[in-house]
Amino acid sequence: MAGKPLIIAEKPSAAMAIAQALGGFQRRDGYLESAEYLLSWAIGHLVELLPPEAYDPRWKRWTMETLPILPEGFGLHVLPKTRSQFRTLARLGKQAPLLVNACDAGREGELIFRYICAAAGLEKPVMRLWVSALTPAAIRAAFAEMKPQEHYDRLYRSARCRAEGDWLVGINATRAFTVKFGELLSAGRVQTPTLAMVVRREREIESFRPEPYWEVFAAFRTPDGREYTGKWFGPDGDRLSSADAAEAVVRRVRRQAGWVEASDERPVAERPPQLFDLTSLQREANRRYGLTAAATLKAAQALYEAKHITYPRTDSRYLSRALVPQLPALVRALSARSDLAALAAGADLSRVGFGNRRVVDDAKVTDHHAILPTSEVPRSLTGAEAKIYDLIVRRFLAQFY
Repeated sequence: MAGKPLIIAEKPSAAMAIAQALGGFQRRDGYLESAEYLLSWAIGHLVELLPPEAYDPRWKRWTMETLPILPEGFGLHVLPKTRSQFRTLARLGKQAPLLVNACDAGREGELIFRYICAAAGLEKPVMRLWVSALTPAAIRAAFAEMKPQEHYDRLYRSARCRAEGDWLVGINATRAFTVKFGELLSAGRVQTPTLAMVVRREREIESFRPEPYWEVFAAFRTPDGREYTGKWFGPDGDRLSSADAAEAVVRRVRRQAGWVEASDERPVAERPPQLFDLTSLQREANRRYGLTAAATLKAAQALYEAKHITYPRTDSRYLSRALVPQLPALVRALSARSDLAALAAGADLSRVGFGNRRVVDDAKVTDHHAILPTSEVPRSLTGAEAKIYDLIVRRFLAQFY
């Protein structure tokens, strides 16, 4: 066991995917081992920022006199529920000559790994495994392209800044409002302004006073017998403020001959909607299926962990140039499903190339590219996962039409 690099994944499911991709691993107590690597996992957050009373006993009491709570520096503590797994990582990490950060490729995953290392006192060299899909091919390719962890220091600082900001705002604001109003009122950096927007919109709806209006439609018949319906428009639009005004328009035009002053007919090309990032996927799932943002994220995360889609927590709707050569094989893989075979067969693969900046743009790919299906095509899905997968696949295939 000694002398082998330690790979740390964020969840057991991700560790199993890595083990499957690399091969040769045997089960041990809290970790896996192969001839080349040790492989273990966190269970989400094993380490968190210390509570206020750990800095100063006076901060345990919720009073206005103790606010604001501003520690000079932030410390960490291991969560009691997952302490045994943390001890396993600390023990293995101290024996390993090299660590591989295989936590989720994003800000939160970076923070989870760094907090574990800090709490365990691990100061070993670290390589970063950056995986956007948990398929064996994607994992093996990521291992071949690992970079030193220093390349991701800015991402870690961003995550740490957010975590400490959440702590400061959440603890101080929650205590202040709770003490002032005498009941528990949770406040936070994100939830409070979001709640304010919801309340503001609700008040706008409540204060809205409907006003009646009238519209005028007429049936027309051309000299050659064709019929159509027309809508009246005036200088100020198509709505009239009173029934009398609408009746006046009707009286003026009823059974009168008219003439067409201008007619314009032209084909209009509509480009495919852009690929999904997480936010646009949540909006579309809500619009089409009534799914909440949380339900969509849960389904997408399950699809990712099952290797059917790429990393869902992305804010980009573009692909990098490096992905373009892989797209034809992905389209062919999707043809294995009977409900997608015709769409895949009709796809014009030339439509998505290096010159299609609406789809391919390295400058607009941040931590991750847009959400894509993978070549691990599921045979059957149910519930929200089936709906979300269908949205992602059809949006991808739409780019080739």
